[in-house]
Amino acid sequence: MLWVFTVIMVGLSFACGQVAPAAKPPVETTGDYRTAQGNQLEGPWNNRLAEATSPYLAMHGADPVDWYPWGDEAFEAAKKRNVPVFLSIGYYACHWCHVMHHESFQDPTIAAYLNEHFVSIKVDREERPDVDALYMDAVHIINRHGGWPASLWLTSDRLPFFAGTYFPPATRHGRMGFLDILKKITTDWQEKPADIAQFATQIYARLQQRATAPGGADTPPGVAERAAQILVNQWDSTTRGWGVRRQFPMTANLEFMLRYGITHDNASAMSLVKGQLEAMDEGGIHDHLGGGFHRYTVDREWKIPHFEKMLYDNAQLLSVYAQAAVAMKHPRFGQVARDIADYLIREMTAPSGAFYSSQSADSEGEEGTFYVWTPTEIRAVLPDAVGFLRAYGITDAGNFVGQRTVLIREEGDPESAYLAAARLKMREHRATRENPPTDHKQVVAWNGLAIGALSRAGRLLDEPRYIAVAKAAAEAVLKHQASTGQLPRTLDNGAPAGVLEDYAFMSEGLLDLWGADPDPTWLLAANQIAEQMVQRFHDPKTGALYQAEATANLIVRRSDVTDGAEPSGPGRAASALLRLRVLGGSAGDIKIIDSVLQNAHWALDRSPDNASSLCDVKDRLERGSREVVIASPSLASPALSGFLDIVNARVRPALAFTLLSPSTTAQLSGFSAFLGKEPDGDKLRAFVCRDGVCRQPTSELDVFERELNNPEQRQ
Repeated sequence: MLWVFTVIMVGLSFACGQVAPAAKPPVETTGDYRTAQGNQLEGPWNNRLAEATSPYLAMHGADPVDWYPWGDEAFEAAKKRNVPVFLSIGYYACHWCHVMHHESFQDPTIAAYLNEHFVSIKVDREERPDVDALYMDAVHIINRHGGWPASLWLTSDRLPFFAGTYFPPATRHGRMGFLDILKKITTDWQEKPADIAQFATQIYARLQQRATAPGGADTPPGVAERAAQILVNQWDSTTRGWGVRRQFPMTANLEFMLRYGITHDNASAMSLVKGQLEAMDEGGIHDHLGGGFHRYTVDREWKIPHFEKMLYDNAQLLSVYAQAAVAMKHPRFGQVARDIADYLIREMTAPSGAFYSSQSADSEGEEGTFYVWTPTEIRAVLPDAVGFLRAYGITDAGNFVGQRTVLIREEGDPESAYLAAARLKMREHRATRENPPTDHKQVVAWNGLAIGALSRAGRLLDEPRYIAVAKAAAEAVLKHQASTGQLPRTLDNGAPAGVLEDYAFMSEGLLDLWGADPDPTWLLAANQIAEQMVQRFHDPKTGALYQAEATANLIVRRSDVTDGAEPSGPGRAASALLRLRVLGGSAGDIKIIDSVLQNAHWALDRSPDNASSLCDVKDRLERGSREVVIASPSLASPALSGFLDIVNARVRPALAFTLLSPSTTAQLSGFSAFLGKEPDGDKLRAFVCRDGVCRQPTSELDVFERELNNPEQRQ
């Protein structure tokens, strides 16, 4: 298919003209939907997405395009009409998704052509990550690079045969336009059906090949050490990041390096984490006024961000900054963690207690307007603005479009009374601007990350209010769990089924909450969700943990063990199973954990740095576990706080901590690690164990501290 490669060569992708009326009769639409046709080019419009629960899909409900949601109905319609399927995948906070929406999908002329010659499907990648991951593989295979919006053309059998990302509406500057692409595909569909079918079959074979991991071998010891060394070697101490042209946080790798540095007393790993956390804190990726972090920067120095804010980024960074604050005795990191947590509570919390998914980069019709400033604007808010202008590098020339400035901390103590007060004033003034819209979708997986992060931060930074917020979010999610144990992907009626990440991240988040709040609800729910996770996603023959359930009706069922902007589903799933095994939970089957690692052997052997979450699991298996059980006669016991202070004084990555009381022990009888560790009358008893073998319980604070912090005891 020569035309495919010709289109690729002219460069269609970014990541993340009139046409005569159609000669054919108008395409029939279903029910009361009103979409563009050759003789109907004036709105108002409405289509099947108008009542979608996803805000991203719903905003396309007033398009002139005859959109379908993902499902059998669309593919059956394509087969009946003998036309290809156009699949568009994006998300609410995606800048170029909004651009293509405005330029092409709201254009009645383009929509009329699309409606006549194609069946169009719109997918929210955050709502259907399984669909997105599969077809993004196809984008990479066909187009050599990916991004959003993803634009694909499929047969009615769901096989992709052409793909790209953003297309301008018309051909310009050597970049082929969307309408011209549609016309070319229409011609080839009619004149070269055999070529399209052959190419689609070849792409399908490539997709199957990518989804089939050559696993089955035991992973050799030391993969964590190899991964850490590679990450140290690849990290640029000048830019303080792994990026070559732009910088993403890569938080899963940061957390792995922090855990590795602590458990192995590795100075290089700790120096890397400290350097990158400082660079991010100082740079424009950090929202210095509102707290939280943007998704990435378009430069190597962490200065100019792509301004969208994602829950999954901020949840992971909250966890890392809170742990680093304690592990490195770095108060500034603790304040950054508090700022992230306060941002999530203030701006990203739904009335239910769960968390929204993202905030857009755009407001007032362009990207970043909400976040950038001129010196004149600053002086209008701050009577004494000189110190603030110097501290955050605000100049007349600016560092952003329109001689405006993205705030970058250049000098001064950010915790000084002057700068703290000035930031608060600026944030209050900024709130009067047009705010970037928030995607109110509540994703279960990302709520799991936030629950875990707030629980850790609340415990380590002595902020009980964060733990209370985590509890409310956990309750909100668990209310939506089906009686069959199935989790939804989002907290909406009629939401798609949850994927592996929803179960894995939620189970881990509940385990972190259990470590901060001794309510058995959290541990029991974490164990039950993990059992469901194994039942629904684990293949006992290959050991793979698939992203989607077998009932998802996808042409290829994928398992991805690599970490990206989010941790890998198999990595976090194996971590949850290992933690439950240490506690003696029924879900913690070592055979399943081993099979997951064996299935991922190819990745751990060839590029362990790309699978740091699984490397961490393997490292914990090799080093063994530490368990602490404190059995207290009452949660209000005066002696208890001293023991808790000792536990929380350090970051202990491999520690499984449990606080038992007479009111909770009976509910946890199914966890073998707690047997025989009940409170002894009115006396608190603390058990320090390694790999399930415990020392004599103690009620003495100094003995407990000595045993827990013994350097010969593995952390």
